Amino acid sequence: MQHAVQLHRLKLLLKRDDKEAVFDTVKELDNGITTAYRQLREVLTAFRIRISSTDLVQGIAQAVEEFKGRTGIQVTVNAEVAGLILTPNAQIHAIHILGEALANIEKHARATHVWVTLTREGNEAILKVKDNGVGIEGNGEKPGHYGLSIMQERAQAIEGRVTIESNAGVGTTVTLAIALAKSVLGFTETEGDTKNTQNS
Repeated sequence: MQHAVQLHRLKLLLKRDDKEAVFDTVKELDNGITTAYRQLREVLTAFRIRISSTDLVQGIAQAVEEFKGRTGIQVTVNAEVAGLILTPNAQIHAIHILGEALANIEKHARATHVWVTLTREGNEAILKVKDNGVGIEGNGEKPGHYGLSIMQERAQAIEGRVTIESNAGVGTTVTLAIALAKSVLGFTETEGDTKNTQNS
């Protein structure tokens, strides 16, 4: 509906030959289409995700392969999954946050190498995306800058948090911290491994 209104407005502005207003309206349409495309891509990705204890690792691998295929940028992945149990909802949001971080690198970083790590620190799963690109001035703290607001909203939805460490010329690190699930679909934690347990 919003796009239809903008198109109607654009037609009226073209008749009046209001070039400045036409430019602003086209920019709004472009932003709207970009947002809609991103949301559609996220929905399609969510449909491809099957719920299991290894989905996060599988999702990371898929997102990385798609990124490498689009950009040719080298990516090093280190995923330590022992003892990591997240809810299905947390897994999906984590994958989308990873996708947003990779998209930011593709658009802005001019990087040649990316490192993706998944580890456990205490009672949290830590997902880090680091690049060797140009970095972000002001340490990426500008509200809404480089998709930070989108990643923060997703993190808040799963009671997690996103931080960005960056300086111009030295690259950027996006860190997602998520609390581990106490029990998910009958899975329990064991030292150094995760096993599926059944009720006796």
